[in-house]
This record gives sequence, C-alpha cells and structure tokens, in this order.
Amino acid sequence: MLPPSDYFHRNGFSNAAIIESLSDSERHEVEMRLIKMLEESSEGLIGETMY
Repeated sequence: MLPPSDYFHRNGFSNAAIIESLSDSERHEVEMRLIKMLEESSEGLIGETMY
C-alpha cells in the first residue's frame, strides 16, 4: 500500500483508488495497521493514506 520512500516510487503516487476499492472491514483493518505504523514512524504518506 505504501511504496518505497524515494522520488522514483512516490512521484505522482496515489493509493486513493486502492483504499476506495476496499470493503468496510478491509478498510478498518488497514486503518488499524496504519495507526500501528504511525506509532513507529512519522512517515507522511501514512497520514495521507488515512485521510
């Protein structure tokens, strides 16, 4: 869901279509995993994915 954090992989990247295609239960699971990731990292794309 999150590509490597370099320009080549992140330039123009959007995971909105992936998130929108998830069911409610899948979206909830992803949200829980992202929250756990935020506890260990300040990666900006994690927060953007949750928005």
